[in-house]
Amino acid sequence: PPAGAAPDGLPELANRAELAAQMAATYPPALRDAGVAGTVVLSAMISTDGTVMPLVVKSAPHPALAAASVAVFERMRFRPARRDGRYVPSVVDIPVTWTLGR
Repeated sequence: PPAGAAPDGLPELANRAELAAQMAATYPPALRDAGVAGTVVLSAMISTDGTVMPLVVKSAPHPALAAASVAVFERMRFRPARRDGRYVPSVVDIPVTWTLGR
């Protein structure tokens, strides 16, 4: 395929089982108490070893939710994208939805 062609497979979250626990532990208590929820959109480069390179906040309903999202996803690992059977770095948008569990 030509340079810059789309990867064969997009990155996938490798430690998905940890995500809910990490988010629950990281949800800012003052925002939870105030009923602040919403979706933060992060942009990240996923390296060939599945680590998350610098995260960029594209949108957020509150700065503290943005910071919490970055803190959670800095600890997440991905199965990297592949192109022609080889791992390649890729840039993805990651929606992080914070909900108020009752």
